[in-house]
Amino acid sequence: MECSVNTGEEKSKNVDRSFAPKPPPRPLYLVEQEATDFKKQQTFIEKIWNGSEGRTFALFVDYLRMLRVESYERIDADFFNALRMNLIQTFFEGTISKQNLYAFCSGVDTFIDSKFDSGLTPLFYEEEIYDIIMERKKFARFDADSFHDALEELRENSLYTEVALLEVVRYLGLTLKESMFINPSLSLDYARTHGHIVIRNQDAQYSRRIPVWNEEQSTALIRLATNRLKFDSDENYRHKKFAYVFSPLNPIHKILSNNNLSLYSLRKAYFEDEFYSGAFVDFSPEEISQQAHLVSLQMGHPYCFDDAFLLKRSLDERKIVSAHAIIERHPAKLNLPDPIRDYIQDYRNRPRSE
Repeated sequence: MECSVNTGEEKSKNVDRSFAPKPPPRPLYLVEQEATDFKKQQTFIEKIWNGSEGRTFALFVDYLRMLRVESYERIDADFFNALRMNLIQTFFEGTISKQNLYAFCSGVDTFIDSKFDSGLTPLFYEEEIYDIIMERKKFARFDADSFHDALEELRENSLYTEVALLEVVRYLGLTLKESMFINPSLSLDYARTHGHIVIRNQDAQYSRRIPVWNEEQSTALIRLATNRLKFDSDENYRHKKFAYVFSPLNPIHKILSNNNLSLYSLRKAYFEDEFYSGAFVDFSPEEISQQAHLVSLQMGHPYCFDDAFLLKRSLDERKIVSAHAIIERHPAKLNLPDPIRDYIQDYRNRPRSE
């Protein structure tokens, strides 16, 4: 689920870029292999699961791979507690839908129960899943002042890279992990030429284009690139191990919660900006639904990121006017700091293997 950024050199080699799904990596560990076989059995042979349920269970397979679970002895109470915590954080980020949350829990329970009597299932009871869904709603509202307060609290704790990461989440709609794995310097270089960046989807099979069309987006990438070059110049961040479904746990979640925010609320604010900037007052319910799904796909989700939009019969004119008032500014019109320019130039001049 690593992010992918294309450069001009890459485009010259692959003029006809393919967005077809790539085959998943070969299983390396016993439990991962058996989970992969179980997914195939449920989806393609017995046809108990539909495609969406199969793709959701694939997230658990990815989780097993990241943790290198080589035996069922590793699947104990600590494993389940960590999985529960990280599934909650993943759902709070908006990376999976409510339907996917139910499907994930059901799929994991079915797989574990088919292998051994763990005494640990279910992952969550239905009442607990309902409580998790309601809890996300409590932190779904975005408030600009609260966001700035959260950023200031992070700065006071000298967490400057975390500030830049949250700005990328807010203004480009990426997940936290996508923000961590993106190369912001090369992204800026690509955006200055093409007007967008290319990100690998959460399922690691499809790529998507993220338009970079306003100054806040470019500034967020510049800040992240500056921090990355200053504090992680060797790009060690790419080699960090994440024992999580999607995003790592860190002070970000606590500080956002202290300010009545969440990663979901930041991404929802991006969703609404993009939705209303491309919407008009006279949109029909069908056009509203279509626009909502288009922005959701732009964010890497096959489902509607905020299903409340599917029930809208009309749109708030004030929100449309506000979104249309966002000043467009192509990233090529912004001057890049010298360290970023030097990094891009060094990348272009790097030795190439024959």
